[in-house]
Amino acid sequence: MNKKMAALIGILLPAISVAACDDTAPAPEAESTSTSTPTTTTTIAAPEPTQPGVLDAELANRILRSTWSSLADPTAEIDLSQILTETALEDIENQRLEWATNEFRQEGNANIVGTTVEPGETPDTAIARVCIDSTRVEVLDENGSTVNDDIPREEQRSLMIAVFSLDDGVWKLAEQQFPDDPRC
Repeated sequence: MNKKMAALIGILLPAISVAACDDTAPAPEAESTSTSTPTTTTTIAAPEPTQPGVLDAELANRILRSTWSSLADPTAEIDLSQILTETALEDIENQRLEWATNEFRQEGNANIVGTTVEPGETPDTAIARVCIDSTRVEVLDENGSTVNDDIPREEQRSLMIAVFSLDDGVWKLAEQQFPDDPRC
């Protein structure tokens, strides 16, 4: 996948924890004089619902914004399992890993223009239709060059369908989709 396509996917498919392997065995004294600093994993807490058991637009938006914020530093150890589950968690972990490998990072924030929430097929699911404006988001490469500057403005505003599931009393983003016509 080329860098511009990865950046476009990153803007349109925002979330998130890099499943990193960490060799914690200390290096022999003779081989190294540096000391290793323990890695700290930040856990992003689930936002509190305004009404127990109800996913409203405000809660859906807070979960999405928390997810997207992880792209500012894709190498940071972040546990998003409190706000993401299923496919959404896997997708964001993969995106963060790809961005870390390509040395991408995000500056600026997407603006949520509007959100509507409706019940899902079961009582523990909900569907949010979210209009996202990403015109203020820049994806930068390892040199600080913008890699998404040639994406037409009309493609930087799109409709995302976010599927949420109620997991042990907590709403989590389970899947992100884009309709055939993503204009909003």
